[in-house]
Amino acid sequence: MIGGINPAGFLLNWCYGVEFFNDTDVAGQSEIKLFMSYQEASMQLPFARMMHESCIVRKSNGQIKMLAIGGKVGVDQITSGFTDSVISYDMKYVFDPYLKKKIDPEDKIDVVWETNKNMNNARANFALTVLDN
Repeated sequence: MIGGINPAGFLLNWCYGVEFFNDTDVAGQSEIKLFMSYQEASMQLPFARMMHESCIVRKSNGQIKMLAIGGKVGVDQITSGFTDSVISYDMKYVFDPYLKKKIDPEDKIDVVWETNKNMNNARANFALTVLDN
């Protein structure tokens, strides 16, 4: 999960993983639990964003990218505005963390969000479908 809004109405730039799973409590009753994990600081969005779409795609050259598309950006719900921006994050080290240690043992490479070509129109709260062409 990337971005969003907190209960006070402020937009977030966080990036974290969420997993729901079934477990058994101490009394032997079945329950659903939530596990959340925060990612590396470099995965935080460059600016707070909500009502956007995100997906992970594999480019024709095999490179895996996470995209954040459209939405609203700003500080809070009231003052945020629609955006046409599309940004991407290289996921190769996320999917293979040992590759980063091998290529960059001194941790000098910074993986950052990249700006891509903007959409033709600013929009938020839309559906996104990834097609394999």
